[in-house]
Amino acid sequence: MNGFEHVDFIHTLFKHPFTMIVSGSTGSGKSEWVIKFLNNLKEMSSEKISMILYCYGELNSNILQMQRKGSVGDISVIVHAGMPSEDIIKRQANGMLLILDDLMVGVDQTILETIFTRGSHNWKMSVILLTQHLFCKELRIPRNNSHYLVLMRNPAGSLQIKNLATQLFPSRTKYFLESYADATKEMFGYLLVDLHPSTPEKLRLRTHIYNERETIVFVPK
Repeated sequence: MNGFEHVDFIHTLFKHPFTMIVSGSTGSGKSEWVIKFLNNLKEMSSEKISMILYCYGELNSNILQMQRKGSVGDISVIVHAGMPSEDIIKRQANGMLLILDDLMVGVDQTILETIFTRGSHNWKMSVILLTQHLFCKELRIPRNNSHYLVLMRNPAGSLQIKNLATQLFPSRTKYFLESYADATKEMFGYLLVDLHPSTPEKLRLRTHIYNERETIVFVPK
């Protein structure tokens, strides 16, 4: 980064209702990142989230803990095995955050695409999808309609990251790739790619977004 510049905090908030994909290989820290996001949700979201619907494909200790507590902070959590029907989602959608964790096998493609293309906005619902396979054909429409991408370490996906750089930053691919490499060089590192239309260009690529560390904003040299 060349020097220091004042950043308006409002531009770093996640603008509800939003769509997000968190992607990385097994053991890269996807679930842990989302749990930390939920624990900081009041400070991270532009609007109050009234409820979290956490849908999972495989049960783990983090999900069991949420299920036992029934809340994250003062936000109620409902834990659901598998992908819920569109009816269930729509009944609870207003002000909700929907988490889809490890649900790509057998998922209803129509529901997934509806959520990412118009459902999130029309139903006033944010959604976070966790996946190991950001570039599988089933995720093309959700990926192209995501406001935020959280990219974690994925040694087997370097060619796909290059393709993403070409798609998102066609004239600045080196800038994107260097930012990704720097952000993911440490264990559980991540690059937040902020594609929301209202976000200033200088804030598109960030890491260390939580309060325990100083946020890093990657800007072109």
